[in-house]
Amino acid sequence: MLMDIDDIRRTNIRALENEAGSPTAAADRVGMSYSQYLNYRNGAKEAKTGKLRGMRKETAWRFDDAFGKTRGWLDQPHETKLSLRAEEPAARYAIGAHHGRPLVRSLCELAEKINDAGLEALVAAAACFVRSHPRRPPRKKEAA
Repeated sequence: MLMDIDDIRRTNIRALENEAGSPTAAADRVGMSYSQYLNYRNGAKEAKTGKLRGMRKETAWRFDDAFGKTRGWLDQPHETKLSLRAEEPAARYAIGAHHGRPLVRSLCELAEKINDAGLEALVAAAACFVRSHPRRPPRKKEAA
């Protein structure tokens, strides 16, 4: 999936947040209010256009400096290990192919539209789904 600079920065801000331990700790470290930090992390929408706002390079450098990264770190894609984990299901159910196939198709379509952090969360949820919905063996055809 192709990401623009703002998507890369938002993904990296989430990685820095994970490093700080919480959104509040990350905001404090950067010297921002919690709401201002969330606007950068989530991409606040422009009131007139509805498009997500970008970030100036000076603001990106502020994040780099606060976390001891080299200038430009926030602008580069990184392999990050975000702490996104799906919970174990409380119950297990078998699901028929007539329900499962459309669901899997919908999940694949969604995966093509989201950023890396969202994709990681989706994969974790899908793994939980697979564990909670074991594949049933095909029915044996009765002999005539």
